[in-house]
Amino acid sequence: VPSSATTAANSVGARTGIPTSSSCSSKRSGTGPRRSAGPKSNGFIERFHRTLLDEHLRVTGRTTWYETVEEMPTDLDAYLESYNRARPHRGRTMDGRTPYTVFKAGLPKARKAAKTRSKKEDAAA
Repeated sequence: VPSSATTAANSVGARTGIPTSSSCSSKRSGTGPRRSAGPKSNGFIERFHRTLLDEHLRVTGRTTWYETVEEMPTDLDAYLESYNRARPHRGRTMDGRTPYTVFKAGLPKARKAAKTRSKKEDAAA
């Protein structure tokens, strides 16, 4: 027998069209609630956004007046170019290298691993 609180919550949801926690729990497909994005779930991106704000947007916002909207992406592209290719990073596994050099260094390994994996799959078939 449902409690009066559950019945009241379901009737509120029925009247307003807004799902309530009790009506949602009965309709779940077993996937569970979604976690919101935050520093624990995507810390690399959150840190990049903070760096972008601190080193580029807040600085250029004070010093540069953009006449057209097209100038803004050009300025951002120049910053990202220096961020990825000229500015050494202190992040985990970066060892003072730039993201571009780390990416380039990883390419041959990835290609070699893919070739090795495909050879093993061909031999197994």
